[in-house]
Amino acid sequence: MAKLDRPAVVYYYDGSFAGLLACIYESYSAHELPMDILPWEGGQMQLLQAKHIRTHAEKTRRVRQGICDRCGRQAFEFLRRAFLTCLDKKELRLLYFARLCFARGREVLRLRTHPAVLPLADAVTHMRRERELLLGFLRFSEYRGVLVSEITPKNRILPLVSAHFCDRFHGEALLIFDKTHKEALLYANGRREFRRMEALRLPELREEEAAWQALWREFYQAIGIRERENPTCRRSHMPKRYWRNMTEFSAPELLGKLPVQEIREKMLAAEQRAFLRRGAPGLPAKTKKSL
Repeated sequence: MAKLDRPAVVYYYDGSFAGLLACIYESYSAHELPMDILPWEGGQMQLLQAKHIRTHAEKTRRVRQGICDRCGRQAFEFLRRAFLTCLDKKELRLLYFARLCFARGREVLRLRTHPAVLPLADAVTHMRRERELLLGFLRFSEYRGVLVSEITPKNRILPLVSAHFCDRFHGEALLIFDKTHKEALLYANGRREFRRMEALRLPELREEEAAWQALWREFYQAIGIRERENPTCRRSHMPKRYWRNMTEFSAPELLGKLPVQEIREKMLAAEQRAFLRRGAPGLPAKTKKSL
């Protein structure tokens, strides 16, 4: 194996996973280990030499194929998921992991305590936990026929939750905006797309939608048992940082100002119609028909 240089150089890339693979390729082709790998956007000024790495499809393909051939698809999938985490200096850590893959082969994922593996494995576990929480805590509001949600995750969760929500709301139009990473998921007519988005400006919430939200918050408060409240237990199962984007914790002033009673009556009427369509149990068929 050729001896590696450790020059005072920092790699800059476009922030994409393909761009990171290009950085791994550059490290091998130049026989060097950079001091750091930073995205072009948001990268701090460095006194070290800067090396701008362009994303190249062929270089990306060769690194991906090399890891899959040497270590298996599972190792490459681990690399891809670790890239989505909020781990500090993750790009440099992923470069070390890729080099370990080429050096140790298929045993790499069994080296759980190795310094190049352990921090990444812990970060992926943290991200998996956050994904499971968001599957339950994500809330939608309707704006002009589009279901919209805003989230503020620590990790880049959108690629991991997109399939779940697109399948669940197959016939709807969706927009999920990740305020932390300035990224949005757009879904409509069976097509899914990720876009860079700096900010999301929404129109004023319709009165009926606001009333539904107020009704949901009223329901959330009504089913709680005040004598059994345990704030510490609730925060452990529902971390407080998610509350800002959850309907049941927002806008308490809406109650009493919106037609909640009207919405409640509409819900009752809809339930009664559904009950009659199914047929009231215990009544003769002629009676059901007359109803």
